Amino acid sequence: MGWTVADGSGSDPQGIPLRRWQADALPLVVAALRAKKRPVVSAFMGAGKSVFMGALIAQSKEQPNRGVVVLAPRANLIVQLAGTLRRMVGEDAVGCWYEAEKEGGRRVTVSTYQSLPTLCAAWQASGRSPSLVVCDEVHGTEAKGVQQAITRLDALAGGRWVSRVGLTATPFRSSKRESLTLWDEAVYTYTWREGIADGVIVPWRIVRWDGTDGADAEDVDQICTDMLIRADVWPTLASANTIGGAESFAAMLTGSNIPAAAVHSELTPRQVKSRIEALKAGQLKVLVHVSMLAEGADFPWLKGLMLRRRVSARVRFVQEVGRVLRSYPGKTEGVVFDPFDLMGELGMTHDEAIGEVLDGEGEVQDEREADFRERGTAASPMAVAVMPISGWLADVCMALEPHGLKAPRPGRWRRDAATPAQVKAARGMAGYLKWWRGDERAKALLTEWTASNRITRKGDAADLIALFRWLADRSAPARALMKGGAFVRAREEYRWPDVVLPEELPSLDRER
Repeated sequence: MGWTVADGSGSDPQGIPLRRWQADALPLVVAALRAKKRPVVSAFMGAGKSVFMGALIAQSKEQPNRGVVVLAPRANLIVQLAGTLRRMVGEDAVGCWYEAEKEGGRRVTVSTYQSLPTLCAAWQASGRSPSLVVCDEVHGTEAKGVQQAITRLDALAGGRWVSRVGLTATPFRSSKRESLTLWDEAVYTYTWREGIADGVIVPWRIVRWDGTDGADAEDVDQICTDMLIRADVWPTLASANTIGGAESFAAMLTGSNIPAAAVHSELTPRQVKSRIEALKAGQLKVLVHVSMLAEGADFPWLKGLMLRRRVSARVRFVQEVGRVLRSYPGKTEGVVFDPFDLMGELGMTHDEAIGEVLDGEGEVQDEREADFRERGTAASPMAVAVMPISGWLADVCMALEPHGLKAPRPGRWRRDAATPAQVKAARGMAGYLKWWRGDERAKALLTEWTASNRITRKGDAADLIALFRWLADRSAPARALMKGGAFVRAREEYRWPDVVLPEELPSLDRER
């Protein structure tokens, strides 16, 4: 076997304690490797997969001229991974192989999938081979080039078994097209709900702009400032497209009695570190960054995140949000300010959808997006007003989805003006509210909203129609019995699902 457990306890030499899920998953992975299977561990973003890798490698034992290869999809993850592994298996045991750094002669080599072909060539020339390969974000290993490189890495072993372990936030899929062909089975899954229960992450709260403060949608900085003042959540991290935009927003916040500073590539590392420390110490309330605090940045003490920079991919959005979800003493929640309604645009109309993407559920979308340049005059997009009732209705639809409601698809179209045909259809179907068995106050709110002239957005009209169609379908058997005069049987036939709907009802007066 290429991988075996080392003699002794296998505990981390640096004394880094394992979380419950890491300790539970480790023996399952070891058992799978001993059975010559290639297991996958699924854990949500930010759960601590790099520490799990270190714990696994700390227990491994390699034969002469064999080593461990750890693979990640992006270069900016290599430094973070290598740092964690050095703490757990020894400073001199870990080398990196990517871009200009080529150090493949140590016990553990951390590399990117893109750099794997050159690593294979170097190892072949030196007579080295892998005994254990650990792959991060294994949902990316289906690419043909990656599969060919890993096959070539296996071939260096000359027929000897190469153990392989995968980690991902994206679990196995049901269709063959979406399967992970290099892996045998998922032996352990750790979800965001378990993470909150274990105190690994904190619950989150999304703050949207409701358009009621009188600010124009183009005045994004004023809207962001007003949102921060109202929420009073510190310390907060804010994003910016350009250096000039970061500096001007930081100056605006400071002028509004919110001490702030910007961090970007024109500052020295010492200056960046000093400003981060000032934020943590409370000397600053907000830090505005320009692509300086990407993946791997670890600030668990953050309480707020202002999404002033647009992102175009769901996974990237959740990676940004993940910065504020790490647990920390005295921290009870992470607050995310969403002035552009990225939640709605990316198909996450309800707050719980963040957890779904953390777990890798739903459609896996392309994670790549054009990087924002720290030069030029990138125009700031307009803020998007989200009426409280819109978010409430989306939450209602989300709660009823497991019981058959088919919510409309996501997209920017939801912000467009509702058509007369949509409004007419919603009003025509409002009679099905007779079959509503939730909170009577919610029924009255839906009735009043539908009867008024305040259905303004396509998304709201589509959600209302979906809700009314669900009521129609659910009540169809009972209505058929009533039509035949069997009123008692009809009442017995109709069953309202055991579902928890959002308790806080918005006021329609705010929507006028």
